[in-house]
This record gives sequence, structure tokens and C-alpha cells, in this order.
Amino acid sequence: MRNTRPSSERLAMLKSWMIVLAMDVMSHRLTLAATGSSADNIPFRSQMDNTNINVPPATAEELKRRKMRWMLYLLRCPLWDVLTRLVAGGLADLVSRFVPLLGRPLATYVMDLLVYWQRHHFI
Repeated sequence: MRNTRPSSERLAMLKSWMIVLAMDVMSHRLTLAATGSSADNIPFRSQMDNTNINVPPATAEELKRRKMRWMLYLLRCPLWDVLTRLVAGGLADLVSRFVPLLGRPLATYVMDLLVYWQRHHFI
């Protein structure tokens, strides 16, 4: 399926996508920078700059949850239109060719699920 959006709409979507992603990354960095050390804090290894910092357990869990949500940016336009759909389609094609019996139904199910998520949750 070809992308039929006008280029001005795609550019606006890309701009908003980049702004939201930058805000999430900045929020993550600022949260890490703002956490201080105290006796009830536990060490948390920052993966961005490979340093040990102390954050409360609830904050560490929230930071992990937010980082996992960054994967959802792959399902949002314009990245879905440009990259994710093509890569997922190629992988689904490989699975359907080389996995006997269940390859094609499994690949079709996963692709349908990804398309559903993208259409109904990331408009």
C-alpha cells in the first residue's frame, strides 16, 4: 500500500513526531539528572551515559516503563509508513516462507495485529 498523504502533511507529521520524541528523551534525561542520593535510594545504572546514579525504586520502575514505551514510536506515523511496515512485512514474508505449517498464519496474524494497533491507537 502506497503512502497517499500530501508531502506537507507528511512533513507536519514528521515534525510533530520528532518534537514528541525529543520531549520524551529530554524528560528522561532531566529525571535522571534531578534524582539525588539518599539512604533509602537504590542504585540504578543509567544506560545513556553508563554511570551509577541513585533513584528511588518507584522512580526506577517508572523510568523503565517509559523507556519501554519508546518502542511504540515505531508504530506511529511517519516512522510506520517509512520503516516499520516495510521491515515487519519483510520479516513476515521470511517467516511465512521458511517456517513450515504455522509460518504463514503466524506472520499474517502478527502483521494484522501491528496494522490494527497502528490504525486504531496511533491515528
